[in-house]
Amino acid sequence: MLQQPALASQINIIEELRKAEIQGINILFELYDMLKATPELSSAAILERWRDHEMGGFLNKLLHWEIPGINDEKTALIMLQHAIENMQEKSKNLKLEALLHKSVHVALDAEEMSELQKLMQRSQNSPEQ
Repeated sequence: MLQQPALASQINIIEELRKAEIQGINILFELYDMLKATPELSSAAILERWRDHEMGGFLNKLLHWEIPGINDEKTALIMLQHAIENMQEKSKNLKLEALLHKSVHVALDAEEMSELQKLMQRSQNSPEQ
């Protein structure tokens, strides 16, 4: 999204992912929300807005990082969608692991048990990676 900000308007990131304990997820959502609100921003304008942010230097490096195989907007969109799908899957797996771990030590409440059952069902129904 840094290299091609217009991609933000072509993707949807599920809100549930905001709560995921994945490194960098907060920055992803800050960038995503900014681009949804102001889709006309250029990469340079994004960096200017983040200049004084602690992650500004990191975003500058990301902007200039050459990603092999991405030659056009269509390919970039596909890669971005795959990355988001991978984060969503990782988030579900982390939540499943946390609930299973918790269930060994204490009884889960009804909401947690329901979520655990849904996550286990999804993992059984998903194709093998």
